Amino acid sequence: RDDLQKELERKIRELVVDNLRAMLKQQTQIREQLEFVSELADQGDARAIVQVRSFAAPELEIIVLAEETIELCELVEFSVALPPALSAVRDRMVYLVDDYSAGLGGQAVVASTVQVEKDLESLIDAMEMSNANQDPKEPQDPQQQNPREQEQREVNQILAELRMLKIMQVATNENVVRLDQARKSGDLPQSVMRQREEMVRDQQDRVRGAT
Repeated sequence: RDDLQKELERKIRELVVDNLRAMLKQQTQIREQLEFVSELADQGDARAIVQVRSFAAPELEIIVLAEETIELCELVEFSVALPPALSAVRDRMVYLVDDYSAGLGGQAVVASTVQVEKDLESLIDAMEMSNANQDPKEPQDPQQQNPREQEQREVNQILAELRMLKIMQVATNENVVRLDQARKSGDLPQSVMRQREEMVRDQQDRVRGAT
């Protein structure tokens, strides 16, 4: 049973990294297309605004993949930090959908998209570090096991979790700021605002559970 659990965890770890890479690839493609029309959209060009609005659908696809990945992580529970960290990054994506749907594509939106890319890159790096510390090569003679090697694996695992916790905290704080801005501007319908408020509350609960 333990062997099956380890094999399941190994496969899910690999799938999580693959999903993160897929998210990053699609997010980069959206940002590259956004940059082409950003200035025109900011100036109110009708065609550019229509193009910006078309980015909402592929962004939603990334959100769906993020949610599926979070469920995978919670299924095996190999990381405390990854589910809330990825959840916070997903919430950033939700605000991007709000921007795209409103036809907003200026430099501030481009910068937000770039930040999501950086978060995904950091999560990939942290997961690769974490995965590299799994399944150590066991010496034939248990007495030959190197305690320093084991200690280094444990340190690396802690560092990987800390990296993800930092992403979670920064993204969560910035999402709270974004919610406050949405309240003040009144740009979002009340029903959407309630959803965003609930999203922030859920994320804050995740943060408390992970720290």
